[in-house]
Amino acid sequence: MFRKRLLVAATMLIASASPAFASTGANSASSTFRIHGFVPVICRVAVTGSVGQPDPDGVISLGVADEFCNAPRGYRVIVEHTPSLHGAALIRNGVRIPLSESGETVLTDSSHADINQVALALDVGDDGAQLQTLSIRIEAKA
Repeated sequence: MFRKRLLVAATMLIASASPAFASTGANSASSTFRIHGFVPVICRVAVTGSVGQPDPDGVISLGVADEFCNAPRGYRVIVEHTPSLHGAALIRNGVRIPLSESGETVLTDSSHADINQVALALDVGDDGAQLQTLSIRIEAKA
């Protein structure tokens, strides 16, 4: 809040000083003002909606994931799940992403800052009863 007030005060000072630097004929004057700001990196992901029951094909709607990350080099959204689920996959905006054997599957890999909304579903595969955990996290790229 203090930085915001300081920035507003500096802007007002510059605006009020500009007539003093105006050219008055043969003598011209110029000046340069530089304002620097620092923005913290913020990344967040949240899934909204309710988890439904599996359809006849074994696909469960998970809702919509809201992704936000202002990291200049991008970010990754990772889903942590029970490892070794045969035939299981995430479905991101209709694109099937097989779950990895390790228990972590990359849902989004962006090379720039972005705001996204993606529809998510889960195909439980052959061992749907084995699914015990499913969580989502977001990481800024360094």
